[in-house]
Amino acid sequence: MNEDRQRDLLMAQIQNKRALRQKYLRQDSGTGSVPEPALAGLVMTNLLLFSIQERADIFGALRRLRAEADPNGGTVFQTVLGWLQTLTEGLGCGVYDLFIDDEPRRRRIVEKLLGDLASCDSWEDIRVEGQSGSFALHGFDYAYRMAEKPSATLLFEKTPLGGDAFRYSLTLGDGSGSMGLIPSRGLLWQETRGPLQAFTDRVLAELDSGWPVLKERFDQVSRQLQAEAGTLRDLMALLEEVPDVDLAPLLRKESEKLRSLRQQEQSAYGLMPEAMQASGRGRQVQNTLLLLGGAVSELEKLLQAMPETPGEKLSEVVYLLEGAAEPL
Repeated sequence: MNEDRQRDLLMAQIQNKRALRQKYLRQDSGTGSVPEPALAGLVMTNLLLFSIQERADIFGALRRLRAEADPNGGTVFQTVLGWLQTLTEGLGCGVYDLFIDDEPRRRRIVEKLLGDLASCDSWEDIRVEGQSGSFALHGFDYAYRMAEKPSATLLFEKTPLGGDAFRYSLTLGDGSGSMGLIPSRGLLWQETRGPLQAFTDRVLAELDSGWPVLKERFDQVSRQLQAEAGTLRDLMALLEEVPDVDLAPLLRKESEKLRSLRQQEQSAYGLMPEAMQASGRGRQVQNTLLLLGGAVSELEKLLQAMPETPGEKLSEVVYLLEGAAEPL
């Protein structure tokens, strides 16, 4: 009886340890989308947020540590603690900070990140289903100047909670699989209302309203403006070599082209929804139209003043065109 009781107690202890390990180190939501906020998830979240703040290549560092790990160098837990010590040395924090759920700090970092991504147009894996949806930025670590090569994906998700409520989630991972006790991705932020909700709803609305098609039209105008600026620069170089050359016919053609491009830009702007016109993206288009209008006006003034030497005025037109040609 004593042996049976001892065996039962031992098995109970083993099962309890296993349950705790599962809860705090490996717990998952079971949906395959976002891990639950267990201890390992919290550590990964903090690692990712500190690396975003410091523009550090966290996934590259983790891959190197895993490749250099000695399989006989101790327990997995001891190995991971050593990794955390190494990682935090370059992140401006201590290992202890990784185990603290500092919500105000997380919010500040996420809000700064969302502000930096306000004009991003490189979304992929776009899914819009009714009022829910998701989109991703592949190679986020490279685009955000954290790594020399792209590997990580930033994922925005909007999922229904029932009724009119939705959960907004922001996740970052590199898809390399679990690294022992360290997950391969982390939940940066989750909310039902706030800055992430506003950002996600805006992008989904733009994607659903045909923004990718509109953007291609704006990009096409931008490329043509860059080409016209190059043409005018070539004419300036020609003037330096042959001051007496008659540029009036060529400049009239350039003026007509620029007027046509401004009409194309204005037409595309008119197709933007009112909310998009009032956004930062809409203001960028307005600035482009102002600069392009100024270039056309200066070029026409130059033509009226011919045959005066157009060199300085032509330089001003090129400057305005190059500003207008900046991609959205």
